[in-house]
Amino acid sequence: MALSLSVNSETSAPLHEINKHWVKKFDENHHLITTEHGSWVVLDGKEFRLFKMDKLEEDLNLFSVLEEKGVIITERNHDKLTNMYRMRFNRIFTGTNLHIITPTLRCNQGCLYCYPYAVHENKKGVDMDKKTAKATIDFIFQSPSPYLTIEFTGGEPLLNFPMIEFMIERAKKINKSKEADESGWWNGIKKITFQLVSNLTLMDEEKLEYLMMNKVHICTSLDGPKKIHDKNRPWVKGSSHEKVVYWIDKLKELKYPFFSTAMPTVTRYTLPYVRELVDEYIKHGLNHISFRPIFIAGRAEQTWDKIGYTAEEFVEGWKNYLEYLLELNRKGVNMVGDDIIILLRRIVTLQPSSYTCLGAPCGACITQAGYNQWGDVFTCDEGKNSDVFKLGNVKENTYREVFTSKDAINFIGLTTTVQDDTSPWHPYSSPCHVSSYGQQKNLITKTKQDYILQVHDLQIEHMFRKLIFNPEDAKIMMNWVKNSSI
Repeated sequence: MALSLSVNSETSAPLHEINKHWVKKFDENHHLITTEHGSWVVLDGKEFRLFKMDKLEEDLNLFSVLEEKGVIITERNHDKLTNMYRMRFNRIFTGTNLHIITPTLRCNQGCLYCYPYAVHENKKGVDMDKKTAKATIDFIFQSPSPYLTIEFTGGEPLLNFPMIEFMIERAKKINKSKEADESGWWNGIKKITFQLVSNLTLMDEEKLEYLMMNKVHICTSLDGPKKIHDKNRPWVKGSSHEKVVYWIDKLKELKYPFFSTAMPTVTRYTLPYVRELVDEYIKHGLNHISFRPIFIAGRAEQTWDKIGYTAEEFVEGWKNYLEYLLELNRKGVNMVGDDIIILLRRIVTLQPSSYTCLGAPCGACITQAGYNQWGDVFTCDEGKNSDVFKLGNVKENTYREVFTSKDAINFIGLTTTVQDDTSPWHPYSSPCHVSSYGQQKNLITKTKQDYILQVHDLQIEHMFRKLIFNPEDAKIMMNWVKNSSI
């Protein structure tokens, strides 16, 4: 039965309207009601019939629960419901705060799924110059957001490390920052922090010293044990696995607080080795992991027949991964799925997530922007592989011109449009329009064919089944959410 801690002294149901909602019937006694603002409730058969017939005066406890969750709208919950919507869609009020820069398109690896479509490390004319670097940082500081995360990615960003140093120093100068706090935020006009996404094969002591001095958050890729990692991420010099685990072990040994884990990208080759993937992370002292699908973008468009999978195939591997994490936790091994936390946070809280790719509108143009080596501005990092997602240039346009442009507004509208309005998972799931374009060559995605949306929908349904029918597993996963800042 529907439960509530509210006390309702009314003897009849007040005037109310039924809010927009979706229904998923698991069985005769479990009807899930989901709402646009993210609240949900599970009703038994009798409660569901009263709800559908709008005879809530026959069960005032049910009325109270539905009012509390915003499934029905009353004069009493109107202000609260407004705040629920405001909290759920908070990202549209914050300004662009995640700025992802490509200092060079060059890379020393040939990853099979590379979405920026990086070029050979000896290629000329694809490095960011100082004029563009300066203009990019100056452009970023035009954002109204009081918080700025400046991330360097590639290609392999360490191939143009002097420009990373220049941009960090430029940002600190503009911000009038003298020191960073213990969380890595440089205080000043705004609060700014820096991130580096690198394969670490070009890391050395001098570079690491500079990064640590500036409290740069470091993220890398570890696709599993050697045979899987090296297959996904070929390197002309041999095994990149040996290099990356050397620096992972080094960072863990140094107890550098701004390196916590790595991230794998899951290909077809990974799926038979889910346990080995998790074990590899444990082996190197990493207690966080994410099981990420490939986006159909960049090089992955050409290699999809070799490395890709159906949504069902990926999610079957993901379920095996989740079960292994739960098994480890039951044995007392602290191993956490960050991707699970992100999905659960969408379901059990109204708080916005730092992960911008779930929800409508998505974070593109709103909380995130991408910048290539020539200063072109894109909707998001993933969008940098195609001019379809280009919005302007930092040397030619102001921040206001770019993010109030027709292209930006149209794209935000596109990601806001309800394209799968019949799905009960719509409040928690969404496609990636960059991947949709790579798959369908159309910005208006056909949702029934959209692979990323199918992945998200299947994952969300599985999460709900865990929460409703498996309290032991739900308790473990909820502890992950409570102890996480993602």
